[in-house]
This record gives sequence, structure tokens and C-alpha cells, in this order.
Amino acid sequence: MSDRSLGIAAALTATLLWGMQFPVLANVLPDLDPFWLTMIRYAIALVILATIALAREGLGAFSLDGRGLQIATLGIVGFSVFNIALLFGIRISGPQHGALIMATTPLLAVLIGWLRGGAAPTTRTLGFIGLAFLGVALVVTKGNPASVLDAGDWIGDLLMLGGATCWATYTSFVPSFSNISPIRYTMLGAFFGTLSTVAFTIGAGALGISHIPTAAHFIHALPGMLFLAVFGAVISLVAWNIGIAKLGSAKAVLFMNAVPITAFAIALAFGARYPLIEYVGAALTILALVLNNVLGRPPSVSVASEGDRPGLDHQRRIA
Repeated sequence: MSDRSLGIAAALTATLLWGMQFPVLANVLPDLDPFWLTMIRYAIALVILATIALAREGLGAFSLDGRGLQIATLGIVGFSVFNIALLFGIRISGPQHGALIMATTPLLAVLIGWLRGGAAPTTRTLGFIGLAFLGVALVVTKGNPASVLDAGDWIGDLLMLGGATCWATYTSFVPSFSNISPIRYTMLGAFFGTLSTVAFTIGAGALGISHIPTAAHFIHALPGMLFLAVFGAVISLVAWNIGIAKLGSAKAVLFMNAVPITAFAIALAFGARYPLIEYVGAALTILALVLNNVLGRPPSVSVASEGDRPGLDHQRRIA
């Protein structure tokens, strides 16, 4: 298999797995609330990531390089807060909305990088961002803006948008961690994210917001949990890194559009049906993502220079 074919296969595998995880999340949530689901999923993934990091980099993989506070803060935002907000949003609005909103993360990273003092997005990129969020708005409101006053789905969508913003914020700090490998950066973030989720789960339990799952619920959710941890959080990461290495980030990121397409396709295959306006909105968002990646940057931009733009390159490597 040629490098190009391997890169295409790897990038497509990663994004298909990310799209597949949204229906799985919806199936696991009735058994495990967002706090317990986040805690157990990333505890499993953390063990796997730590094992890989240790094998590749030795004990040095666990060094914080004197930046423990920053890494801990980013881990809490990027893993714990992100996942809990996303899962509560999925409970309210459904997994297809979640997949579509999360697909806008690279565009959110552009805005966050700009706010952090990076290069301002071009007028064309701002237009694509506007088009993407118009598509999301059509899906959320089903073409009727007044509907947000009559239904609570928009609360779930706002939670997921907040989660996507947390993930984009987490990834936007990668330029300051250029000396840390993607797996090590992810593993350290997952460590602090898991610790904070344990604390959040205990606090939520004390307030009656979270409940310890029964043995029956845990056993019923275990297959989905293993998929989410092994395929959704580890194998997809390795595949994505291979895709980036073989194709370059500018080409590999085009496959991000497979995430909402996969989630919607799975839902349709299992009998879900949506108003026409939701299909239009999803198509507009996906079109904006494609156009942004095809036309939104000069063709002469190299992978190295892209990596200097806050958030974008790392988002493509570890999303």
C-alpha cells in the first residue's frame, strides 16, 4: 500500500470512528450518566495511552516540565468539562446534533486563536464560519427561530457548542507545547481530566445530580464503553496521526466532514427521519467546512507553518 493510500485509509478510519461514537454515546447514556460515563471512559483510555506513552518515551512521558498548572487546567477544560457538557447536550438534543456541532471545532479554533492574539481570519474564512453556523442554526431551530421559545432542544445544543468551544480552547494552546508529542500531550491532559471528573462526579453525587450505576447498568453499558475508550479515544487517535503523517494536515482535515455524515447515516439506517430543513442545514455546515479547507488557505501554506497557527494543527492530530 502506498503512503497516500495508507494516509487516506487511516484518516477515513479515524473520522468514521468519531462519527460512529455519537450513536454509541446515545445508547450508553441511559445506563451511565454523563459524569460516570466520562470518568469510566477516560480512565480506560488513560491506561492505554499511558502504556503507549511509556513504551515510546519512557518515564519522561510523565514529566510535566514545570508546567503542571497549565497542563492541569487544559486537561480539565479539554477532557472533563468538554465531555460532560457534550454528553448532557446529547441527552437533550440527540447525537446527530452533537456530531454536527463538534464538526465546527476547527472553525471555532480559528476564532479562539484570533482572540488569543493570533492572525485574524480572512473575510472568506469568516464567511465560511457564518455559513457553518447558519447551517447549525437551521438544524437546531428546524427552520423556525421562534421554536427555541417552545422547546428545550436549544439548551442541549448550547451545551454542546460550549463543549466544542472547550475542546477548541484546549487544542489552541498546542504551540506552547511544541516539545511534547501528541500522545504525551493527550495522555497528560486525560490524566488531569480524569482526576477532575472523579471530583465532579463525587460532588454531583452529593448534590443528587449523579447516581452510582447499578451492576446491571454497568454490565449493559460495558460493550459501548469499551468501544468508546478503545476505538473512539485511542485507535482513532493513532489512525489520525498516521493520516496526518502520510497526507499532511491540510489534506487530512478534509476527512473531518465524515463525522456528521457518518452519525446522520447511522441514524437513518436505524429508522430516524428528519425534516427537510435539517438536511439542508447539515449540508450547509458540511459545505462550509469543505470550502474552508479547500479555499480558506493559500495553497502554498506548508504543514509546518500551519502548525504555528493556534489550535488548528493539534486539533487535526488529536481530536
